[in-house]
Amino acid sequence: MSVFANAPIYQFWWEVPTSKRFLELFLDRIPGMMGVADRMKPEDRAEYERLMSMRDLEYESLATSAGRPAWNSSMIVLKLRKGGLFVYSPWLSETDGGRAAEVALDSLGEVKVAFVPRAHLSGLKRFQDRYPNAIYIAGESLPDYRIDLFLSRDSDAAQVVTFIGAEFDWLSLQGEYCFLHKATCTFIGCDHVYKTNNEGYGPGSSTLPANTPEWFARANHCLYYEPSFSSGQLYPTYAISDPRVDCKAVRAALLKFKDEWQVQQLVACHVEPVCSGAMDVLQRSLAWAQRSPADELSHQQK
Repeated sequence: MSVFANAPIYQFWWEVPTSKRFLELFLDRIPGMMGVADRMKPEDRAEYERLMSMRDLEYESLATSAGRPAWNSSMIVLKLRKGGLFVYSPWLSETDGGRAAEVALDSLGEVKVAFVPRAHLSGLKRFQDRYPNAIYIAGESLPDYRIDLFLSRDSDAAQVVTFIGAEFDWLSLQGEYCFLHKATCTFIGCDHVYKTNNEGYGPGSSTLPANTPEWFARANHCLYYEPSFSSGQLYPTYAISDPRVDCKAVRAALLKFKDEWQVQQLVACHVEPVCSGAMDVLQRSLAWAQRSPADELSHQQK
């Protein structure tokens, strides 16, 4: 069933279990560099350390239902007017959910074009094996995967226009591409939007947290969202404080979203669809660009 009443847009969810190495990096090394590791609640830190003390094979054998930390992510699918499908963040897996998504995808039509975000590669190989005739697009080179066209290359981008340019516009923001479905003014993104309100723990929404179990979501919230004063707790502080952030480009993107794209709806990989007020979510999430990364970091350290 389409997620919006006015557009043939579909969203298929799956859980991506974390590895020990990723868990250590995300909950210890990065915040350690920022001096905010102590923000975790003692009981959450204890659960994290319990998991890290496991042998690798023991940890890898844990199912998400048994408490293994995981990210909730989704594949976004749009029907093209000329027939076929455009897929943003393609994935398939051996799980029941993955097989159900494959059946649903086949019922919608033929996959013609797929955009691959650089941070979402877990289920890509299976997807490419299943749909070898699709055209795969990415922002830049991704080793070990077949990419046919790169949006960062002018000659390739011109070819992409011939495939989907009549229905979509796109923009590179924070190192990843987001898209606009022109007919419905729908923003389609990846890690550009990690949280749509500040009512629930962690990234995600009040009804669908992007992290499970709860301690993992709560730890992410305490470490990265609660101290993010200039985005209304909607954007992670580690991204805001990155010295490579181009605040001027983010401000320009916000103007484009509002004045040129006239964004009305939003669908992104880690959050539920936003049917109204999408521009407000984007403006709140990216409001930190009005300040410098140094301001954000200075506020955290007070």
